[in-house]
Amino acid sequence: MTFLLRIFLAAAALVAAGAYPAGALEISGTFIQGGLATGKVEPGTKLTLDGQPVAVAPNGSFIIGFGRKAKAKMVLRAEPPEGQLEERELAIEKRKYKIQRIDGLPQRKVS
Repeated sequence: MTFLLRIFLAAAALVAAGAYPAGALEISGTFIQGGLATGKVEPGTKLTLDGQPVAVAPNGSFIIGFGRKAKAKMVLRAEPPEGQLEERELAIEKRKYKIQRIDGLPQRKVS
């Protein structure tokens, strides 16, 4: 729940600040599994990440979260209302998660 709140607050801050100049695709962040990236495109741009639509705010700002099992390479595609299509290949670093295991528990206590 707090993770979703952080995403919402980060997106709200981007919208309020207008942090990036309009025009070409701008993106920065942590390109790692479980990471978060923010960016700015021209208002009205259609944005997709590996074919999945990405929400773009009226001022052109956007936020992307990378899943726990995100692929090593993902394609971000921006189609501005007037302008040239832009594609970026994003290299997503593999994260090593700490995994704890408890062996020998009774089956009724294991889900």
